[in-house]
Amino acid sequence: MSLFGIELTEEDKLSLKNFEEKLGKDSDLRKSHLAYNSESNKRDIYDEKFEKALFGYVNDRFYFYKKMEDPKIRKQIINVIISRPHRRTFGVI
Repeated sequence: MSLFGIELTEEDKLSLKNFEEKLGKDSDLRKSHLAYNSESNKRDIYDEKFEKALFGYVNDRFYFYKKMEDPKIRKQIINVIISRPHRRTFGVI
């Protein structure tokens, strides 16, 4: 399956889902998302948190890590996560 312009294995799709869930559980990220921050500030915070969360995959899922490290793919993923309704990403209704 192709997503974000890359081929994803079933394991990649599961890792991506887990990755988004991990970001969704980050309380600082949640606060910044729900606050009245500019889109630019939100993006900067997401980028920082994305980098930290992605680093957790470097040892166990190195090829997934390398795919997600691509700047174009990274930007697309952050755009998708930021645009998700609050209730999905952060469990907020």
